[in-house]
Amino acid sequence: MVPINEFNTFTIAADANKLLVPTRPTMEQYIKETGANQDDYSGYTSWLMDEGYYNISPISGIFKSFHDAPNGGKEELQEIQWSVGMEYAYNNQFFLRAGYHYEHPNKGNRKYYTLGAGFKMSVFSIDAGYVISAAQSNPLDQTLRFSIAFDMDGIQDILGKRRR
Repeated sequence: MVPINEFNTFTIAADANKLLVPTRPTMEQYIKETGANQDDYSGYTSWLMDEGYYNISPISGIFKSFHDAPNGGKEELQEIQWSVGMEYAYNNQFFLRAGYHYEHPNKGNRKYYTLGAGFKMSVFSIDAGYVISAAQSNPLDQTLRFSIAFDMDGIQDILGKRRR
């Protein structure tokens, strides 16, 4: 957060995420490793069970997710989603926000811009956001989101002051 003056602040944020689940082996990998024909879906499902994809512990899955991409380290880097955003705040009550989210085309291809505004009082805040897709066929395109949040400590303070 960068204070501009007593009432105005500006914040820039960045975020990177990677799913901590192993990559599911593809049908092509199954055919290559077993020599099965392309229509053998029941064999593919059994193979997934035998190979341990469905029978892996959560902790093992987390560690496996860092080195299991079929095309090695280059593909592992493609699995990282990143977002950047900025927020302008006036008097810590009125907020304007903008951001961008990127996901590699091979890993979901979600790319979108966000715009938002918020209003904060002592006990609650109201926020609205709008999503503008940067990739074709994004199900989040033109999504309008609203949220209301309550500060439970603020409510307790107000109720505590009234009881005295």
